[in-house]
Amino acid sequence: MIIPINEEQKKKAPIDRSLCTRCGRCCYLMIDGKPVKCKHLVKLKSGTTLCRIYKKRIGEVIGQGFKCGYIEASPYDYKECPFNTGRPLFNGGKPYDNFD
Repeated sequence: MIIPINEEQKKKAPIDRSLCTRCGRCCYLMIDGKPVKCKHLVKLKSGTTLCRIYKKRIGEVIGQGFKCGYIEASPYDYKECPFNTGRPLFNGGKPYDNFD
């Protein structure tokens, strides 16, 4: 998934985190070619999501040895994400909302 970036990198590419739509799409891992949601991601009745460990998420192991980090460090863009920068779409843009 996403790898943490250091503070210097964060200063170079500041983003307004209030623009996040809380869709949860960036909270998936690609495991064995399939998208799997982070164990800390919760889908709310409203359709938005929340992270159970949001305040301490950066650097935390979130599954299969992956660590949570800043979206700026992701190698992917996510469908309809305000932080997209032209990177390849995660899962090729296919649906992966498997909140079970």
